Amino acid sequence: MHPADQEQGPTRGTVQVIAMCTCEYDPKTELSLLDKEERERYSAFRNPAQGHDFAAAHILKRKALARHLGGCDPARLRFVRQPSGKPCLCDTVVYFNISHAQGIVALAFSDHIQCGIDIEAHFRGGINDSLIAKSMTEEERRTIAEAEFPHLDFYDRWVIKEALVKAQGVGLSRSFDTICTARDFHPLNRDQGRIGNSLIWHRRASGFSLAVGAIAQQARFIMDYPPSLSICKT
Repeated sequence: MHPADQEQGPTRGTVQVIAMCTCEYDPKTELSLLDKEERERYSAFRNPAQGHDFAAAHILKRKALARHLGGCDPARLRFVRQPSGKPCLCDTVVYFNISHAQGIVALAFSDHIQCGIDIEAHFRGGINDSLIAKSMTEEERRTIAEAEFPHLDFYDRWVIKEALVKAQGVGLSRSFDTICTARDFHPLNRDQGRIGNSLIWHRRASGFSLAVGAIAQQARFIMDYPPSLSICKT
């Protein structure tokens, strides 16, 4: 846990964030925690690594939320999709969102604040001029080109945009080039800021970039880096 992020636990106005590596975790041992739809989606992955990350993210979601709700059975949690497609818990209000990428999974949740999260592993070969042109404003493209490490600067901006639209529940219906991180919030200048009506909280670590978007005037972000999913056992 980052020293500046330590608190006693989720409270009103707090967004809890968990990010962890799943390289040494075998989700097959706990697939029974997933519901039928989640297991079918897991089985549909042709790329085993992607399926591994998907299962780990949803198991993390279930374990962490079950613990947060007082230690209920993670397998008994039921989810439905809102009209926007964003999932929510049945019978109780806990806002949450998950993300996974190349052996890293992340979860954000809050009792009172709508939130979205995105985590991306740094992979230089996954970025091309077409992607930058479609997802970044002219000002951002210029800033990325001038950065010491352009691919890292791109990932910082991408996760912020993704977290923001996920928090808003609009998904890809909002074009990324309508959000400007160079003008409203520069991720390298500070780790928390505001874009429109949303707070943005950002971290860059060795190997990945992470951002959380929160629809709130104020929020406290608590970050935890558990070594394994055992941290979320009920």
